[in-house]
Amino acid sequence: MKNLIVLIAYGFSLGVCANFFVPNFKATYVQEYKSELKGKLIKTKGTIAYSYPSKIKFEQESPDKLLYISNPSQSWLYTPPLFDDMEGDLIVDPTGKNYPYAKLFDVLKSGLKDNSYYKVIVKDKVKKLYQFVYSKDMQKKLGVTETLVKFRKQLNLKDIALLELVYSDGKKVKLTFEKVDTKIKFPKDYFYFKQKKKN
Repeated sequence: MKNLIVLIAYGFSLGVCANFFVPNFKATYVQEYKSELKGKLIKTKGTIAYSYPSKIKFEQESPDKLLYISNPSQSWLYTPPLFDDMEGDLIVDPTGKNYPYAKLFDVLKSGLKDNSYYKVIVKDKVKKLYQFVYSKDMQKKLGVTETLVKFRKQLNLKDIALLELVYSDGKKVKLTFEKVDTKIKFPKDYFYFKQKKKN
């Protein structure tokens, strides 16, 4: 799952900004990482949607279609079939504990300052580059040790440009974001999986 979709985004800004956390957003993303076997660069594209607390949806469009949905009570990972007359592959996690990615969004409600979840390090203030180093407890829960974040102009979610995650096993995943919509309103059933009926 780690090689499939990295479920992260960041809603924060300076402490002087009262609205550093954005509870809802949808964006397009490009994800890059190296394969574990051959070290080949893998690139995937799709959309990500998040709603506080702990609701997240990834729709990978290329190179292969894939759907991941999670809410506080359940998670679904769905791989569509190659042909319409075939069954897709569905994995259901009734607890959501196996894929705790949405929690990465939740903890960032604490903002761009040190807290019990992570420590914030200013890597380059001019380039708006920040490093988030997670606590031992959060590292254990998330499987991620730190995240490098780059903003475009303002220090908030809408202007986020780049994320680079470092997992506990040393694996790095880079994400770039475009078209971040923070004013979106999701339908009540948006973060639930619904199997499409065959014709």
